[in-house]
Amino acid sequence: MSVLAWLEQLRRLWQAGWQFVRDQVIAIWSHIEGTAPRPASSRRTRTPSLVIGPDTVLVIGPQKCVTVTPPPRPTWDDQGWTVRPHARGNVYTGEYRVRTATMAQPRRFAGCIVQPPWPGTIIAYVADPPPELRRHQKGACFQLTQPPWFLVHWQQPATTVDDALLYVERVLAEALERT
Repeated sequence: MSVLAWLEQLRRLWQAGWQFVRDQVIAIWSHIEGTAPRPASSRRTRTPSLVIGPDTVLVIGPQKCVTVTPPPRPTWDDQGWTVRPHARGNVYTGEYRVRTATMAQPRRFAGCIVQPPWPGTIIAYVADPPPELRRHQKGACFQLTQPPWFLVHWQQPATTVDDALLYVERVLAEALERT
């Protein structure tokens, strides 16, 4: 038998099988809908079928996305940090405020963040960080430069002053929570 003859035979078998399945589905659906032929003795007048469901169609789909916009004031300004121009860029000074669940009052650490005038890495300093920081996994990222100031080395550089401020506060809070 040639390949073409075999393919033609396969097509006929598939078509016959498909027609059989289609006829069975139509028969079942007709029986469900009440349109299947019945014996003459059991024929009744057809009553309209009762539909139970909502009056309106409810379409479930994606909703409009919510856009989260940053606050109009930067975090450094909200937390009372000050900025002054410097030859190396803008210098922000203030206090890192750290509060954990076990603290009644936040602990404060003097801080300084330098933002260079060109796009680049933000430089963050913290004065006298807590000794618990030595046991933190990021403790080695804090290097004593000029006592009491520690320079923060970034695994992934901060791109804004707010990012730097919040990151240092988070690491300090994590270090204090583990005690």
